[in-house]
Amino acid sequence: MKGSAVNAVSIFKVIKQNEQSEFLSYFPEMKKYFDSVEAGMKAAEHNIQEIESFALKWKENNPTSSKKEYVSYVNNTITEKHFIPLYYSAFDGKLRYFISKLEVKKYIELFGITAER
Repeated sequence: MKGSAVNAVSIFKVIKQNEQSEFLSYFPEMKKYFDSVEAGMKAAEHNIQEIESFALKWKENNPTSSKKEYVSYVNNTITEKHFIPLYYSAFDGKLRYFISKLEVKKYIELFGITAER
């Protein structure tokens, strides 16, 4: 991590590289920050799975409907407006690809991941 700043982006990167055990062996006092980010990452994965499930169920229940109808339904029913682009990409089965292209900072902002202090 650069300098002494503790932030979710830096911690997220350490976790994604699977280096948290080594990092925490040197800085055990940082565990609470890592726990917070890991909890946020698990919650994000849960949200992603829910969005995928939503799209699959909609397609099963509306087999002759178009993406335009799905988009209209999403726009009228989803209250978490910041997730709407994720719902759109889930319709085509491209949600994971869409997420993989997000910058870490954008991913963290989108899912509200923080390093609680």
